[in-house]
Amino acid sequence: MRERVATTSGESAIKNAKQCIKCNSPRIGRGVDVLDRGGKGAQYHLNLVSFEHKDAWLFRGQGHHRLAAWVCWDCGYTELYVVGEDKKWDTL
Repeated sequence: MRERVATTSGESAIKNAKQCIKCNSPRIGRGVDVLDRGGKGAQYHLNLVSFEHKDAWLFRGQGHHRLAAWVCWDCGYTELYVVGEDKKWDTL
């Protein structure tokens, strides 16, 4: 039987589980970097971008929130989470 971890939304989360919520594997990569490739082979961390003033044309109050993945190495189930110091949710 699978262990389910309840979140505030009532759904399961691999982030707090000891094993994969899909296949029960204990092989979970935690906080894995998610990279995007730019021009000429450049790599950038995948970010969630939010705007404090969504309707403004200039000076929108842009916030960047780095994403990391929790991945099951056996079945590939993946969840993304905001990580790091900048978690200004008031701009979302």
